[in-house]
Amino acid sequence: MKFIYIAPLLLLVPAVAGAQTYYYEGTLTFRVLTGKDCGETKVGDTRTLQLVVTSSGKQISGYTLVQGGLPGRYSGEQVDRLVLEYPDPQQATGHAIALNGIGAAALTGEVREKSLQPNEPGCNFSRAEIAAQQMADGAKAEELQSQFINNFQGY
Repeated sequence: MKFIYIAPLLLLVPAVAGAQTYYYEGTLTFRVLTGKDCGETKVGDTRTLQLVVTSSGKQISGYTLVQGGLPGRYSGEQVDRLVLEYPDPQQATGHAIALNGIGAAALTGEVREKSLQPNEPGCNFSRAEIAAQQMADGAKAEELQSQFINNFQGY
């Protein structure tokens, strides 16, 4: 009889205990730019990048901040195609991020923003490479995640 009550509790423990949060800093290197407003921004240019990543079982979620860019939020179950969105309704959807090495000292990946036509306003990095190093995990990363959430929601 006790087994019936213990079994459901045991099923819940791995989901809670398995959630891990990591904070990374690095660079985003532009490989393909689209839109008419790229101006001084060129292919090969880099920008400072900050990411916070939470992994819980198959679910991956997190936030990004690129120097001079909008805060981003991403989520999904496939590390090679996470949905990336921005708080600005004009640029909110149609983007993806891929991450390799979540939890490792080094994180690599790629951002693919929605491609713009050559005469379309804006400047999107239709392909940009991520290279980042883990700077924190656990409680410190969770504290930083709160700042990212506030930044995204307050935009």
